Amino acid sequence: MFNIGFGELLLLAVLGLLVFGPDRLPEAVRRGSEVLRQLRDMAGQARQQVVDAAGMDESETARVVEDLRDLHPRRLASAVLNPVSDPGQDSSRRSTGLDPDLA
Repeated sequence: MFNIGFGELLLLAVLGLLVFGPDRLPEAVRRGSEVLRQLRDMAGQARQQVVDAAGMDESETARVVEDLRDLHPRRLASAVLNPVSDPGQDSSRRSTGLDPDLA
């Protein structure tokens, strides 16, 4: 989730030990994990409420997200400059998408 390696984890443990001390560190870790769990639950509930309010199911939501990804400028430029040829179109006369007279 956070992409934390062993070195970073060790650094966080030493930092936590210095900040909280050995007596309060276990309680701080417990409280931190509890807060993180609550945040995950709240994010899941908020996501579910948005999906319910929009009246869409999971597959429709995934389709809408994919449609939004297709609007990325790089994908749009790629689609214009390198169009997918139609199955009925002669592949030797593939259009560049820029000028039909140049094909």
